[in-house]
Amino acid sequence: AAPPAPAAAEAEKKGGGKKKGKASKADKATVGAQFITQLSSLMATINGTGVHYVRCIKPNTSNLPAKFEMVHTAHQLRCAGVLEAIRVSRMAYPNRMPHASFVKRYALLAAGKWLEDNASG
Repeated sequence: AAPPAPAAAEAEKKGGGKKKGKASKADKATVGAQFITQLSSLMATINGTGVHYVRCIKPNTSNLPAKFEMVHTAHQLRCAGVLEAIRVSRMAYPNRMPHASFVKRYALLAAGKWLEDNASG
């Protein structure tokens, strides 16, 4: 067998090999390191889902389950700009059409069906 490399032999003499007993500081994950790991994992999950915005909204001021405070929640949504974003989005992409406009636009498609349904009456 080949003799150990000089650096490895020197480290072995100085006790640089694996220690038995207490873990070194490098082996322990700090709270900050754990936070960074968890945050990275969360960001990977969010980026993988195609979410555009994430807003954390508290449903009540007392942090109780199954309790919803409408005024408190609406205030948070307003302050976070969510309501304004929805308003702007609706202006850019309206998804509601007045009934009269819908009938005028699509009446031709339903004319045959309407005549069939009303011919018997």
